[in-house]
Amino acid sequence: MSITLAIISLLSPFFTVIYVGPSGTSISMHTLFWSMQANFPGIQLIQINEFWTIFGNFPFVAFRLGVAIQFIRYYEMKVSRFRLAITGLAGEIPPFLMIIGMPPTVYLSQIVCPLPFHLLLCAIIVLLKPVKNNDDVFHEYESLYSYDDTSDTS
Repeated sequence: MSITLAIISLLSPFFTVIYVGPSGTSISMHTLFWSMQANFPGIQLIQINEFWTIFGNFPFVAFRLGVAIQFIRYYEMKVSRFRLAITGLAGEIPPFLMIIGMPPTVYLSQIVCPLPFHLLLCAIIVLLKPVKNNDDVFHEYESLYSYDDTSDTS
């Protein structure tokens, strides 16, 4: 499942712009390897990204791969559900930073949103097949490997 989650993280759109104006509606979706632009009424264009576009889009996807890694660790009972959720939310920070950095005139004239398909899939899987007592096991795992400075070795 985590391989599927990693593939969805790489291939799913991380950023969408929807513009509704007097000339029609335009939707633009961006992923790591491809992008799509659809104008209604008009043409639809799907293009494969060049190397430098992939290189520029990689920071938006890199944090999403952390969710797949934490997903594996969750089912190995090394990470709690809370840390898995925090990692998933942290993966969506780069698209939000890009939205905040947009000029107000551009931001107010269109709908800009990240699309966290991988988080939706992860949440569905965790809800359908939860790990029994994962939070309790995590605290035991953490106590085994934590440094206890109150012990006396003399």
